[in-house]
Amino acid sequence: MILTQNQFDLLEDLDYEGLVNDHAQEEAVTCALHFETVRDTLFEYPWAFSLRAAALSNKSVGVGGYRFLYQMPEDCVNVYKIVLPRGSAPDYIRIDDSIACDFDDVTLYYGIIVEDVEVWPPLFREAFIARLAATVSVAMAGLTNLSSMASQLFINAIEDAYKSGAINNSFSLDNSNMPVSVNTKRLVSPVPGAPGK
Repeated sequence: MILTQNQFDLLEDLDYEGLVNDHAQEEAVTCALHFETVRDTLFEYPWAFSLRAAALSNKSVGVGGYRFLYQMPEDCVNVYKIVLPRGSAPDYIRIDDSIACDFDDVTLYYGIIVEDVEVWPPLFREAFIARLAATVSVAMAGLTNLSSMASQLFINAIEDAYKSGAINNSFSLDNSNMPVSVNTKRLVSPVPGAPGK
């Protein structure tokens, strides 16, 4: 069974917010249940429309032998790069939603989750729909062949996004230090002035 563009279009047009009620079809409820997880997984990639840069402030006395402790932005869900003053070794640690280092001029490149589907670019939508289809096809009926086809469409969309610059090739998740655990406050729309815009 091949998933047609028409079927993808139907998935895209579902009203995820209003699906979970007594009259909703099982398929619609399954899509709604997986919507946020699939969306959030896609935002692990450095999509240009969701990248932000911030000069960190709110310094306080450092911890662990470091002089300064910076609060990361509230909307930060993924750290892609920390830029220290020119010539400085990247010596810092991440502690929950803070960064400890010995420098007083720190810039953070990070990702947010954009909830407003109206501002999602076409390649993001394509990747989202393919990933959701792959997830739902297994959850609904164990259709592994359909899931495999949708997974390949997802991989193709991600590759196209890298090639076109929709996913920023300069960044990847910064896992060089302690894993970050942050408050995942979500924005409704992107903030102007993001890198790559």
